[in-house]
Amino acid sequence: MLMFCLSMANSRIYVQSSIKAAFIEQFRKLASSRSLGDPTKTEVNHGPQADKTQYETVQRYIKLGDPDDNTSTQTSENPDGPLLVEPVIFTDQPENSPVVKEEIFGPVVVINTFEKEDEVIAKANDTKFGLYAA
Repeated sequence: MLMFCLSMANSRIYVQSSIKAAFIEQFRKLASSRSLGDPTKTEVNHGPQADKTQYETVQRYIKLGDPDDNTSTQTSENPDGPLLVEPVIFTDQPENSPVVKEEIFGPVVVINTFEKEDEVIAKANDTKFGLYAA
């Protein structure tokens, strides 16, 4: 039996300003369609955090990323199960924010905008840890 785990998550997404609203609307629909729960069940495509420490770390970033609760979308407030975190979408975050600069290792994404190609290249490359940006 061959088993493997592939972990790839875009934690930073840059979208051209002119399509921001449409992109975020579609992204929210996709994030909201995630099926959280026991990852051994075939209908589940989003399992829990690895442990309580990681769960708490993700929760701290969520609180840190949007203290005024006006630039984020949590797709559900009460996921059914231990250590489950619903996808969270941050928008319009400062480029020096920890949710932009640090890897959260949870279902959290930042969607920021750009106007010109050279601007987005500079933003995507402005990272201490070589984080993935799309």
